[in-house]
Parts: sequence; structure tokens; C-alpha cells
Amino acid sequence: MNITTSHTYYYLQPVIIAVSIAVLLSVPYRAHAQTISVDDTVAGLGTGVRITGLSSREDIYASVTNAHGNELSLTMKSTTDGIAEAWIPQGETETAGEYLVNVTRNNGKTLEHTFTVLPDTASLDHSQIIMDQSILTSPGQVGGQLVLKDQFGNPIADRPLTLLSSNQQDQITQTTEETDASGILQFALTATTTGNRTIRVIDLLSGEVLTTNTTVAVGSPALYMGGSVESIQPYGYPPMYAPQYYAPPQQQPAPVTHTPSYGSQITGNILGRPLYGQAASFDIVSGFQISAPRTLEVNEDATISITAVDQNGRKVEDYTGMILLTSTDPSAVLPLGGQIQFRPQDLGEKVLTLGLRFSSPNEHILVAKDSTNATVEGSTSIVVTGRAQQETQQLITLTHPLPDSTVNTLDLTVTGEAPPYINIIVMGGSQDTYGETDENGFFSIPVRLSDTQNDHTLRVQEVGGRYDSGNIRVRLDTEAPEIATIEFSPDIPTEGEEVLAVIKSEQGLHSLTMTIGEQTVTLGESVTEAGSYQALFSAPEGNDYQLSVLATDSAGNEREVRANLTVNKAALQTVQNLRVDPTEGAALLEWDAVTSEPIDQYRVYVGQSPDEYQFTLDTGRPTTAATVAGLTGGQEYFFTVTALQGDRESSEKSNSVSTIIPGLALTVTPQDGSLNLSWEGVGDDLTLSMYVLEYGIAPDSYTETRMLNGELRSTILRDLLPEVTYYLKLTPVSVTGETLEDLAATGQGAPISTIAGFHPSASEPAPTNISFPSPQQAPPQNLHQGAPLITMTGLRTTILWIIVVASAGWILRKNRNASRAVTMQHANPDTVHRDIRPVM
Repeated sequence: MNITTSHTYYYLQPVIIAVSIAVLLSVPYRAHAQTISVDDTVAGLGTGVRITGLSSREDIYASVTNAHGNELSLTMKSTTDGIAEAWIPQGETETAGEYLVNVTRNNGKTLEHTFTVLPDTASLDHSQIIMDQSILTSPGQVGGQLVLKDQFGNPIADRPLTLLSSNQQDQITQTTEETDASGILQFALTATTTGNRTIRVIDLLSGEVLTTNTTVAVGSPALYMGGSVESIQPYGYPPMYAPQYYAPPQQQPAPVTHTPSYGSQITGNILGRPLYGQAASFDIVSGFQISAPRTLEVNEDATISITAVDQNGRKVEDYTGMILLTSTDPSAVLPLGGQIQFRPQDLGEKVLTLGLRFSSPNEHILVAKDSTNATVEGSTSIVVTGRAQQETQQLITLTHPLPDSTVNTLDLTVTGEAPPYINIIVMGGSQDTYGETDENGFFSIPVRLSDTQNDHTLRVQEVGGRYDSGNIRVRLDTEAPEIATIEFSPDIPTEGEEVLAVIKSEQGLHSLTMTIGEQTVTLGESVTEAGSYQALFSAPEGNDYQLSVLATDSAGNEREVRANLTVNKAALQTVQNLRVDPTEGAALLEWDAVTSEPIDQYRVYVGQSPDEYQFTLDTGRPTTAATVAGLTGGQEYFFTVTALQGDRESSEKSNSVSTIIPGLALTVTPQDGSLNLSWEGVGDDLTLSMYVLEYGIAPDSYTETRMLNGELRSTILRDLLPEVTYYLKLTPVSVTGETLEDLAATGQGAPISTIAGFHPSASEPAPTNISFPSPQQAPPQNLHQGAPLITMTGLRTTILWIIVVASAGWILRKNRNASRAVTMQHANPDTVHRDIRPVM
């Protein structure tokens, strides 16, 4: 028995597998294929949410929760393809970390998905270097930490960095090569010499140098009097951020003919200070201290002093070298032309009376550097206020590139105007380039920028220094702008309709245009949302278009992308004046023709409610009448009509009309052992004498017949077999005896049963609202008032005597018959004994 079962299962196994696959394939795919996709992004850049596998036109509610628990609500509606999309704006993704998308559907089910927002690039405004000490009285070691963040304050983790000091003799030791999870990198600075130094950070991934304003001062506090502690070490800047320093153009540094000395060779008596080299309490020169006013007005003459100091901040009285003085103001007047020669009688300090004047307002830096040893230097900063006063005839004007402009190539042609027939030099490129102006003062000089930086500062000067253009800041940008999204509202417009185009890209584009068909649309940047460009345009003729979007930034870089747009053709005119006339089993419809344009055909919508039309019928030609046949008698139908031309249809349906089709509509409701039948009348214009009800247990085979009153609208068939389908036919009969077969209605139904087997239907319950008089209640006085009157003494005497005589006669007769029977029995004794039976 077990072997037979095993073989049977073996042969049935392919059948079971096939049935299982069919069942799985029969399950709608969308029931288990809802997916959420969200692209990872960078802080400050938006991203899109796309949900597939939804129902058509389903309302979707989603929430996006960032790493801090802040929640953003999104409302979407799926397309006919079951796809819902939404955009998370850039303002909602400024926090780096993992985000959770929670989607709630109409059926109460939820979907979840996570995506990651990465930190943006490092920002100097939000990153910082924190030193344990900003001033060291003597060379030594000081600890610090770098906190690396992006522009939104997100820590940048796992970033390989290298820290350098502007003083090449310093040593920086890092505890790790990369920032930790909080964006922090610990380090220690070992300073071997005195002076100011700044900390530079090099990003090893991009190769860029991140300059901070952190300054560490090493030496005696007396060294930093006059504001030197707060001053910026100028030569600590990388090339891309370095301020430009200018010596007076009218005087070039003279060749050095003397032998520099970092200790006096004098052994005699000078100005009352004998034997410096033997008795002096100072070391060799290590830097310079510049004492100057903290603030000045434009063109205000100022007195400054420059002191040579050693590593401990003591004045080096035997310094006799030459100092080269430079400034960040290209038009500044520097004392002694920027070349200050120290003599032995200066005793290491030079006072320059009213020798400094600035020509432009700003915070300018004054730098003093030994002419033979660039490591011996000092600086200070001076805030200059007021309005710049420059003679226009001394300026060189550039027409290309313009100040603070952006270019997209390393090879530039610098053009401008200057006095005619002068030799000029263009500085700030990979190398200085020379040229000359023509008879009209125009010049055009090719310049190649350095490929190691993005920010460049150009300057054009007359070779002799008489004319100057000033600093022209230029930024190199060779990357084409990105186009994030292209959206239209409405997404599928109708020809001639106003459409709003919204394109997301980078802010500050030079131009953004969109070409659709023969139409070119220029989009402008929104004043409320940077990087969002909008424009209104009129939808072209209905068709499928591939449009072109061209974005151009201020550097001239271009990016072209393509997108698709479907434009629907304009809808046809609405059909007017629809009318309906019912007939037996059909409805005749008529309407007015659409004459605004040629029509191919009309479409008739049929339904049993004015809000839902289950069927459509096309006329096939531009007729204005149609007959809808095959309708059920006694039912109410609703109709509406639209015009068709190719794939175009009327924007709105015509007026809705309804009618009841002549005939009966039989409704069969199963009950316990019975069927409840109900129907509507055939109409007020037809009078019936009765209904003929026929039924049986086979289709079109009616074995039972009943006659029903013509006024009835319902009846019950009782004592039927449960769970057996009965087929019924109800035919009306007119008062003239005509059987109206065309109006007959059919139906079917199976009685239900709460008890197994056949059982009679329950009888109709007696009425429960019958009232009975109380026994104590006296009958009404007029009860039996219609009965015949009788005498109060009872029956008459005559009648009583007749009854007595008749009764006596009947009794005497009975006695006489009894005596005769006894006499006969005594005359025949055998008969008597024969009837006697012994008692057993």
C-alpha cells in the first residue's frame, strides 16, 4: 500500500509543480513588487523618490526622516502605470547621515527605504584648527586639533590630510593620517625657531591646500607688541590664496653689494656702545618687528619703525642688512622706496618718519624681509579706511578678462586699453608675459594660467611702473554645469495650454534655454530658490517631442541634455441635446451633430448609474442616431455621447439621459426552503389581468404553473428542495387574455437550508396585535340588539306539553321491545346454552 502511494506521488509531482507555478503567475505582480528607490546624494543637493508597483492613481503619503530625527512630509499620486515620484529639495538634505523613507499606502500597508547623504566638500568657514596655546615664549611643542566640516557643519570623516607649517623648520606630528568619525585630527607642532607661523592643511585626495587663519607665535611676548600677534604670516599662504605684495614700481631693488651680517664685526667705540660682539646681550637676527598705527585713512602719512630682533625678542643692535618692504596695496607709497638700509648707528632700529601712505581702503599687510635671507622676516596689518583716490590716467583698463570673472581655459588673451606706445607686463600667469600698446593704446597679450590652482590674480603694469591695472581676480572653471531635474506643469499639457517649465541646475548660470519644436524658451532663475529656473510657454501642436535644454555658466562651459514631452491634441466639441426613446429591449438615441470640425464617429456610453458607464459603443460613422439593443426589460439605463476624431475625443461628455426599458425584471431572493420573487410593473399604459408563473429544475423546462393576480408585485414559492436551482418564467396576461411573451421575465435561484434534507416551510405566524376584552369588562349595551325578541316567561305551555307527550311515547316503545326479546330467549334454551362459554 505504501509503495502504491509513493508511486502515485511520484507521477503526480510534475502536475503539482505546474499547478503551483500557475497559481503564482495568477497573482498580480504589483501585489508583491512595490519598490522604493532613492539615490544617495551629497549634503545640500536634492534627490528623487521613485515608487513602483502601485495601483493606478493611488494617493501616497511619505515621510523622510534625517539623522537628527527631523521629518519631511511628501504627498504623491501614482500614474496609470503605478509609478509615483517626488523630489526631496536641497534644503532638506543639509544634514549628512542615513535617511529613512516611510511610505503609507491607501490600504494601510507601509514601505521603508534608507538612503545616505554624504558630507559636502570641506569648508574653511566651518572648519577650524584649535591650538592648546597660541603663544609660546620659547621654541617648543604645542598640541592642537583640526576639526574638518563642510559648509553645513557636517563633520567630514576618513579624510586623509597632511598639516604643514609656514615655517619650514617646524615639525608637525599627526596621531592619525585621517580624520575620525567626528571630523577631528589630532596633531602636535614642534617649533624650533621664534616668529609667527600659520598652519596649512593639504587634502591628499584632491591635492588642494586649505588655509586657515590660525597663527602660532613663538618668542618673547614683547616681540608681538603693536599688533604682531594678530597679524597674518604672509608667506604661509598657498599660491591660490596668497595675497599679492607689491614693492614701489618706480624703484626696483638695487643689487646687493655689501656682505650681510647677522652679528657685528665692529670692535671699536660707536655712539658710546663699545665692543658689541663681546658685551651685547642679544643673539643673531631672527625676524623684524614693525610698529605702525593700527588704523589709517586713505592718503594719510604715517610714521613706522622697524626693529631687528633675535629669537627671544631682543633687539639686535648690530644688524646692518637691507630690508625689502612690500605691501598688499599696489599704489601704496613706501618709505625709501621699499628699500631700507640699516647702518651701524641705527642700533638695529629704523624710524621712518611720515614715509608710509596707502591709496585704497582695506586691511593691508606690510611685510619686511631681509634682502638676502627670506626666512628673516616680519609683518603687521593696518586697517585703512576712506575712499580710494587714484588718478584715472595712471590706470590700465582691462576689457578681458573682467574683474571677478570666470574663464574655462588656461590659455587667455588679456585685452585692454592703456597709454599708446608703452611696454607692459602681464603678471599672475604661469610666467610673466610682455607686450606693448598700439597707437590707440589697445593691447592684446596671450597669457597661460597656472594649472595647479583655480583662483588667479592678474595684474598689468607699465614696465617702468608708471601705469597699473590693479589686481584682477579670475577663477578657472572647466566643468560644465549639471542639470538635475526637468519638470513640467502640467506634465502632459494640451496644445495651446500654458505650461510651466522648472529646471534645477547650479545657481548663477549665464543662460538656460529650452528648444521644443520651432520654439526656444529662455528660463530665468527664481528669486526665492537658488538654482531653480522657470519659464512659461505655450504648448505646441499635439505630438511627442524631444526637447533640448542648453545650460551655459559664466565661464562659457555648456551642458546640453534632452528630455521628452507629450502634448495632447485639443479636445473636440461637446455633443449637445442628447435624447432617448425606449422600445422593447432597446433604446433609440438621437443628438445634434458636431459641426465645428470634421468628425469620424461618435461613442455611446451605457451604464446603470449616472456616475459609472460600464459599456461603450462606437457608431463607426458620423451619424446622429443610434439604437442600443439587448437591454433588459424593466431596468433603468443611463446614456451619454462623445465625438471622436482619430485619437481625439470630446473634452466632456454630453448631457446624460436615462430611460426604463419596457418589460419585466424578475428578482429572485433565496430563502429557507423557498424563493422570494419580486418584480416591477410593465408600465401604467398597460393593464393586466394576471401573471402566469412557470418554474422547473431544468432550463427552459417548466413543470409547474401558477396563476397570480395582475396587481401583485411579489410572491413566495414555498416547500422547495434546498440547494436545487429552480428556473422561473413570469409572463404577463392582458385583460383581453393576450399572453405578452415579449414582456416575459426569467430568473433562477436555489433555496437555502439551515437543516439537512427537505422540510416544509414555516407557516406564516399569526398576527400578534389582536386584543381581547378583559373578563371584568362589561359587554356593550347594544350587544345582539338585532336578535328577535322573546317573552320574559320562557317557552309557551303548549310547546312544553307536546315535548312531554312525545318523550313518554318514546320511552314506552323502548320498554315493549325489550320484553319481547326476553320471551324469545326462554323459548329456545339450546341457543342460550350454546352461547355460554366456560371461564378459564
